[in-house]
Amino acid sequence: TGGFSVGVPLTSVETLNVFEAPYNSQYGGFSGGLATIETKAPPSLWQYSLLDLVPGARVKKGHISGISAETPRLFLGGPLLRNRLNISESFDYTIKNTPVRGQPWPVNENRLRGFTSFTNLQAVLSPRHLLTASVTAFSSRSQFADINSLVPQSASSNSGSKGTFATVKEIDQFSSGTLNTTFRYTQFKSNAYGQGDQDLVMNPEGLSGNAFNRWTRTANQFEMLPAFEFARKTWHGSHDLKVGTDVVHGYYDGTNHSNPIEVRREDGSLAERIDFSGFNPLHGRETEVSEFVQDHWVLSDRLAVDSGFRLTAQSNGRSAAFAPRLGLVYSMGTERKTVLRAGSGFFYDRVPLLAATFPQNPTRMVTLYNQAGLAAGPPAVLQNAYLDFDGGRPTTRTSGDPGTSPRNLTWNVELERELNSKATVKLSYLQSQVSDLYVVAPWGEGTNGDSVLGLSHTGNSRYRELQAGVRYRLGQRGNLNVTYLHSQAKGSLNTLSNTYAPFEQPIIRPNVNDYLPSDIPDRLLSSGVFQLPRGFTISPVVDLHTGFRYSNVDVLNNYVGRPNSQRFPTYFSLDMKVYRDFKLPTFAARLKDHRLRIGIYALDVTNRQNPHDVYNNIASPVFGHLVGFQHRVTGMLIDIVK
Repeated sequence: TGGFSVGVPLTSVETLNVFEAPYNSQYGGFSGGLATIETKAPPSLWQYSLLDLVPGARVKKGHISGISAETPRLFLGGPLLRNRLNISESFDYTIKNTPVRGQPWPVNENRLRGFTSFTNLQAVLSPRHLLTASVTAFSSRSQFADINSLVPQSASSNSGSKGTFATVKEIDQFSSGTLNTTFRYTQFKSNAYGQGDQDLVMNPEGLSGNAFNRWTRTANQFEMLPAFEFARKTWHGSHDLKVGTDVVHGYYDGTNHSNPIEVRREDGSLAERIDFSGFNPLHGRETEVSEFVQDHWVLSDRLAVDSGFRLTAQSNGRSAAFAPRLGLVYSMGTERKTVLRAGSGFFYDRVPLLAATFPQNPTRMVTLYNQAGLAAGPPAVLQNAYLDFDGGRPTTRTSGDPGTSPRNLTWNVELERELNSKATVKLSYLQSQVSDLYVVAPWGEGTNGDSVLGLSHTGNSRYRELQAGVRYRLGQRGNLNVTYLHSQAKGSLNTLSNTYAPFEQPIIRPNVNDYLPSDIPDRLLSSGVFQLPRGFTISPVVDLHTGFRYSNVDVLNNYVGRPNSQRFPTYFSLDMKVYRDFKLPTFAARLKDHRLRIGIYALDVTNRQNPHDVYNNIASPVFGHLVGFQHRVTGMLIDIVK
């Protein structure tokens, strides 16, 4: 629904995997990359740990002025019934006061408060029958969530979310294979609101007044995922075949209300006013049923092929989405020190419930004013509607489903070579093309009775990436990783996620396909860990990349020239941590396999002061000035590590 995120306590995480191209057909419901988190099983012996108890101090002009961050973490787990029933509890609490450069102290902070609890129960019913149940409860509140150099606290939005995420998983092993049955339920409540009920005022120097939009959303999702993995078969090699079904049903109820927006010139005169009508409750629902087949085929000790397909039917979107996928790994050379990886596949996203309820949003009414402060004509009433294109001409409708779901075609090839026992190099290329993205744009603005704010599935995006990297191991003395990326990111600028999530944009311009703000042609990343004399360790991280893109705009916030044709200066940051581990005192015998780590860290060691914001309105007397400069941050590290 636009802001979905369920936190997982760090102490419960076993592995985190990030896939640019996950060709396994069991994965669905996305059109970009994918991250998977595997949580730890409850321990068979009682364990506990209490971490990060020392808060970070906020230092101003040499004096401590409150807390900058505090993130205590608790883990507790062990057997309830020996060898039969184990339980674990992970709990994180977060307090973060993050300064935003460009606003004066003390009204320059984003304040985050929240907690996440993860309870995991595992029952061994028999040597071949395992049952796991887990419940995640979470709550998060961000005050002044979107402030920057041009958006003060008074004009910013607060946001919050809370809910539960429950999973029951049963694993049954048979002679013919393994049956995995998973049930998931998620309830997610979220909201956003401003600091008051004043109109939002937009001027060439930034924003004033209060944030204009407030909303509440309560979403529920049920998922059932039975999958059967057959016992390994032998035919021209070995096959690990897996089949399954994924049934997802979700719905949400919400509200959406907006106050007027005033767009003013540099002299303070009114140039445009946006009013809103309608305060209708929002109701959306969707059901998706998918079937998948996946085969891991090992032809030899040199070649393995992953192939499969996924077929999905959606109540909102595509009635039948067929997604074949293929990937391979091949070891070359007599010593098998060169590995080739390649793959290609289709991916289909779920239809966001924000799209399913788009016509229910408040209606925008736009009035333009001349220099004398008089209305230049009647207001343009932008009725929310779905847009369909027949022969290039748009037709509107205010009911039904959005029409389709985004589709992604991704392919990549990667070559990895072990040069010697210390050095490994990697060269890869990836291309990702997404079509049928939902975009929001005004149509026919200014014509009598024919103005709409339309949602259509005509958007697209394209990403290309060439990556070269080297990994160098120094044995016990450390390691070094260096990666260079050359990339290009283009696409539709008015996607639904950019326009309505997490906060609705005050000005919605006509859609344009061009470079995305995230486009970074060149980037160099380097990180390492090195052992120094006398037991010290140093860990530097270097990030050097082309500056992000941005657009120049006029008084009415329309693009001036080509969108995203401007760039921030080249970004450079050197972060560094130096520490040493010490033995714990004898009274801490229970922690005999742990060490006390003490050190210092510095972010942006060179104090480059990379800017984050810019006055991009050509009517501003400070047009083109960069603001929001970052600066060096130092601190002390105290931790107990295993």
